[in-house]
Amino acid sequence: AGKSTLFNLISGRFGPTSGEVLLNGQRIDGRAPYEINRMGLSRSFQITNIFPKLSVFENLRCGVLWSLGYRYSFWRFLSRLHDANARAEELLGQIHLESKRDTLAMNLTYAEQRALEIGITIAGGASVILLDEPTR
Repeated sequence: AGKSTLFNLISGRFGPTSGEVLLNGQRIDGRAPYEINRMGLSRSFQITNIFPKLSVFENLRCGVLWSLGYRYSFWRFLSRLHDANARAEELLGQIHLESKRDTLAMNLTYAEQRALEIGITIAGGASVILLDEPTR
């Protein structure tokens, strides 16, 4: 009934032919999806988008690193990034996966993988998340 079209309009994949799309009072219609994402909106698709060979904690830390402005550096030890590690630990509690902290993401149940994906989007700075499920 138009749900996917609406999600595509809100996330910037499609542009509206008329009207406005607002996010937190700011117009986002006509903006690129990456610009909308940087404004705090993230879209999650049915197919899970995680790093399967990393632990739950490492997945969350990847999102946190980006949001804190860290860039890849061969010489930087991630264990020394106390701000990023603390935020990843905090997110573990928010998504109720503390007991799975060191579990590889590929070994989580589907529901746990979805929770992890939501945690990653929050870690990346999203304040609004669109959960797009397939049309039946």
